Amino acid sequence: MIDLPSHLHGVADLQKICTVKVIGIPKESMCRPAFVKKHEHLRLSSVGNGIRTYTAGRIRFQDIMSKPLKSCLTRATNTNKQIAS
Repeated sequence: MIDLPSHLHGVADLQKICTVKVIGIPKESMCRPAFVKKHEHLRLSSVGNGIRTYTAGRIRFQDIMSKPLKSCLTRATNTNKQIAS
């Protein structure tokens, strides 16, 4: 659940201008974000009694012991080459 700051409560189409991004997980957690740089768009899921409820869908996490995704390793290697040049 995300508690929005009061200045965002009056925004009519919040789902069109806001995204959700995981920026941190507690150190003692056994998980990490699977796609840290990916932003999830909000979707209006229900309206009732003056309350709008949004969802960001499924945000995936993976176990710390999991092997990194091949595409992440490739991207990191390419970035290191660009920095070293």
